[in-house]
Amino acid sequence: MSGTIIRQSWDVLLEYEYQVRKRAHKLVNDGDCTIRDALAEARRDPALFERYFQARLPYRRELWLQGKQKQ
Repeated sequence: MSGTIIRQSWDVLLEYEYQVRKRAHKLVNDGDCTIRDALAEARRDPALFERYFQARLPYRRELWLQGKQKQ
């Protein structure tokens, strides 16, 4: 797969962005931090990134490979 770029779909990106904002709002409601700090912390959360963004890459790669085989 050298040199191949696989892009995430918009629905995956928007779901990840929603989950980051959801986590940030929870941090603000549960603690004593600003939305700015909470957003920064939520973006750095590796579990959130893995679950809603990174984990979907193998699936996207398989779809891409299936499309290449049909051509």
